[in-house]
Amino acid sequence: MGKSLILRDVIKEAIDHISSNEGIEYVPLKQIYFEVSRLLEKDNTKILQSQIRGRLQENCIQCTSFNGKNFFITKELRSGLWKNVVSEKHNELLKYIRYTHNYYIITNDNWKTFEKVKEKSGEYVLENNLDIQYEVRLMLELGITKAKVIIDEYKKIRELLFKMTHKCTVQDGYGFAFEVFAISAIHNYNYETVIDKYIVHGDNDGSIDAIVYDSNDDTVYVYQIKIGDIPDTAYDDMNYSYYLCMNNHEVPFNGKDLYNFIEKKRLVLENKKIKFRTISSNSKKEFNIPTKDVYEMFVCNKLLPLNNNLILNILKPTIKQDGVIYKNVAFDGKGNYTFYLCAKQLIQSLLEALSIHDMKNLQTVDFSRYFYDNVRGEMGVNPKMRSTIINEPEEFVNYNVGIDITGEVHDLSGTLQIRNPIINNGQQTIMNLVKTNQNLDKIKICVHVKNETRLDVKSNISRYTNEQCAVKAVDILSINYFVRELQREIFKDGEYFLNINSTGVRENYDLINSLYSENKIIALSDFLKLYFSVINSKNLGNWKNTFNQKIQEIDINQSFDFNLALKVCKSISMFEEYLNSINNKKEKDDLRNADLAFMYLLCKENLSLLQARKVIDYINKDVFIEKNYSKLIDVYKSSAIYKTINYALAKLNINKKVKVS
Repeated sequence: MGKSLILRDVIKEAIDHISSNEGIEYVPLKQIYFEVSRLLEKDNTKILQSQIRGRLQENCIQCTSFNGKNFFITKELRSGLWKNVVSEKHNELLKYIRYTHNYYIITNDNWKTFEKVKEKSGEYVLENNLDIQYEVRLMLELGITKAKVIIDEYKKIRELLFKMTHKCTVQDGYGFAFEVFAISAIHNYNYETVIDKYIVHGDNDGSIDAIVYDSNDDTVYVYQIKIGDIPDTAYDDMNYSYYLCMNNHEVPFNGKDLYNFIEKKRLVLENKKIKFRTISSNSKKEFNIPTKDVYEMFVCNKLLPLNNNLILNILKPTIKQDGVIYKNVAFDGKGNYTFYLCAKQLIQSLLEALSIHDMKNLQTVDFSRYFYDNVRGEMGVNPKMRSTIINEPEEFVNYNVGIDITGEVHDLSGTLQIRNPIINNGQQTIMNLVKTNQNLDKIKICVHVKNETRLDVKSNISRYTNEQCAVKAVDILSINYFVRELQREIFKDGEYFLNINSTGVRENYDLINSLYSENKIIALSDFLKLYFSVINSKNLGNWKNTFNQKIQEIDINQSFDFNLALKVCKSISMFEEYLNSINNKKEKDDLRNADLAFMYLLCKENLSLLQARKVIDYINKDVFIEKNYSKLIDVYKSSAIYKTINYALAKLNINKKVKVS
């Protein structure tokens, strides 16, 4: 056994002896010197003292010279106060992370819970896992829920990086994943496209992490990206490296991978304006995008997408007649095309636009970016359509009405290019083909490509072309310009989310439910019922009784009153929270019958919850019996319910509040 190990064990014995005899937690270094020399029966020389300090530091994880096992803890570095580690398990639980402004984040249970403190005791050890360091800091800054959403995205990106580049950086504090995440959030590209086209892969990137370009845009965006702090020289470093590669055809210092990237993209990058940008948490420069802004952009893109930034290229189908090959496409002269296309070719084109270059694992591909302007969410597999795909693929074209793709259309001779393509009608068709994934090469589809970007026209396309499953009127309103405008304003306010899609499952549902509590998610149907009942009280009963008819009658061609809209959201949320607090089933059912009237009392009449409940209880007991209704719900479906409410208010002589609280 080596001398260093013997000395370490003697030091442990000395600390235990002094601590137990004197009843102190931390033992001064001077006392350790004397006790060790006594136990070793040696003189307390400077050489022995130096050896003791060396063993303490080698076996203390808090010290930079740590290279053994963690046996000792110092109260603070250079404090000269030491104690023995109680157990390895105890040591694993007590950890800290350095935070800004000389604060620490500490945990007593290995990050199940944590807190920010100004001071920590010496028994806490530094958390060395960079991923955990970042995760904890992010949860402290954004809140646990939103942080976990972001971290889940980083993990998806890591899987894609491994799949697409066969490289995977782990425990790097998510630095590489953040590069992909940031470019995706800022420019609204999917992760596959960012990895495939814009990230400078490799360690020798010349201080440039990403170059974003578009053949139809006159600007190139050059980025240096840091998940934390960035040096003040970042702008100059990027400028120098980029122009050295582009103008001088030279490889900059540590820039071989950057040079190779630029050489491959040179034709598309030449003769364009350059904008240099940094992404970091520390820089205050005008060209810097703060990391917190990137997180907000991600959430906004997911919940309120404006466009998908995809470019869909479809080869025009051909037909051979009398030995001559013709483009088999009908064209109306206004950018609208109709043709029949093999299902496999169509699916391949959709994948290519997503930067996915094979059809493996087709069922796991996220096609949601094609459907954000589609009025319906994913409807699931249609048994009849699936049966046709499997058993009668050649007849699919006869049984199916085809699909409508809208977007900015460009005719490139043999190819139709659609920018920001939306499958406005035919989502069910595409998803059934993808999920069944059989006989795609035997199936023909009628494809209508429409040069259209206006929301009102897209709304009519959905209304008039969908034959396979009737579109609800409330779904049509989900792409109404003024409804979308209202949704964005409510989102910016921060407290509520107006869920404007009612049918089918959408990709952003999980994100909405993770960021908002149930009673803060306001369904568009509930919102419209109450909003227009408050606008015109005489229609209160009709909105309860004949919602589908009323929704078809309204013509939303102007902006909503934002203050009233917020008040409507608050009233709906208050009622839902109140309803959930009721345990008695009969009582809860009676309140559900009166839901719209109850919310009307909160919003229009400015009553408190208790006042509104008093009015409803009066109507449920006295008015219901007096009017001889067969069912309680008929009271609230009556066209005279607004008069009944006024009668109850007068009868009860309720003093109205100034506002909903």
